[in-house]
Amino acid sequence: IFTYSLEKSFDLKNILGKSRHDFYTTDGKFFSIKNSNGLSFNNANYEIIASKTGYTEEAGAVLFLLIKNKGDNKKYAIITMGNSDYNNRFVEPDKIAKLISTQNLTIAGTK
Repeated sequence: IFTYSLEKSFDLKNILGKSRHDFYTTDGKFFSIKNSNGLSFNNANYEIIASKTGYTEEAGAVLFLLIKNKGDNKKYAIITMGNSDYNNRFVEPDKIAKLISTQNLTIAGTK
């Protein structure tokens, strides 16, 4: 559902794919939203198209990450849940993204 929504909404993809988004409301109030995912948006091998963090009691810390491999332009969704080390919850998703983008891997759902 999330990837479908991103493909249909340029604004949503644009906002969730940046480390910070500034905007004005229709009544002229200024807001600045900072992405809290903790990953660098300047990666050598992959581009973050969008990311969303969350937390529930059942799943713990959750991260949805949509990346594009800069080598072959393929897109990959990475979803992590339940990381007990909240302060380092972005370390493993970054490792997965780097592994996908630097290795010639066969991933489920790709050809």
